[in-house]
Amino acid sequence: MLTSALVVAACAPESGSSSAEPSPAFSPPLPAGISLDEVADQQAVDEALTPLWDLVEGDGARDSGYARAVVDVEHRGATILWKGTPPRPVRELAGVTETGVTIDVAEARYSQGDITDAARNLFDAARAGELPMPTGVGANDRFDGLVVSFDAPRLAEHGTASLVRDVESIAGIPTAVTMASLGAEAIVHG
Repeated sequence: MLTSALVVAACAPESGSSSAEPSPAFSPPLPAGISLDEVADQQAVDEALTPLWDLVEGDGARDSGYARAVVDVEHRGATILWKGTPPRPVRELAGVTETGVTIDVAEARYSQGDITDAARNLFDAARAGELPMPTGVGANDRFDGLVVSFDAPRLAEHGTASLVRDVESIAGIPTAVTMASLGAEAIVHG
């Protein structure tokens, strides 16, 4: 879940202080390179996406069609990737919110549920000796294929082309095989 928080706590008046006005607010230091405007933009995007998180984190979310939300804080926006026709609450998020956050809804070829099923199938096949054990399985950025990584010895032993054929046959999803770590959203380990 994409969340960030700016913790602001009002300091209590010093004991013996006769002032009825609150003390200045305390704000912890921000990480280097992060401005208060960026924090406010992140909070606005997070708040705009709260109905999405409520929907996809509840019961039945696994089969919902949700793929991912791509957040662009710099432009105060997000794109929700969804397999199939999104439910009305998701479609109603599309547009510009009162706080100026732009939300787009776009089609994904596969959902998180599809990717999870494919990953489980691959790890099951690896445990059965049908292919080497992947070091990671996840969706690519567009959720239209898998990225499957193997350690260097397994990749060299089996060959990339052979592993792609085997993985695609088992997973049923177009696949890229890498030796690098995944930068994917849905990483599942067996």
